[in-house]
Amino acid sequence: DEAMHPLPILAAGLYGESLEIGVRLRDGMNIAYCLAGLAAIAAKQRRRDFAARLWGGVQASEQATGMRVMDPERSRYERFLHELESASETSAAFERGKASTLDEAVQYALSPDRPAR
Repeated sequence: DEAMHPLPILAAGLYGESLEIGVRLRDGMNIAYCLAGLAAIAAKQRRRDFAARLWGGVQASEQATGMRVMDPERSRYERFLHELESASETSAAFERGKASTLDEAVQYALSPDRPAR
């Protein structure tokens, strides 16, 4: 099953570690990139609500800071995430993410009760 392939699981772990470092350094751009990476992995693993909420958090962060994930990376993430913004089963999760603060998005991404990786 591709959803449980070891490479995405390893990548999610590394994004999680990098996210924690970004939080300690208060590096909002690093945090946004990590959330986007975690969202893309979750989408690929068919954890669509989790992915949509994180992607919404990335967009909320971009709007709050005025800094966007750079276009080459954004297009790579959007390949997996763009349709979650308007899909009937994930649009509410995306909107919850967009309504969150960066701290709330990080807390959600790192929460122990988040969907399994």
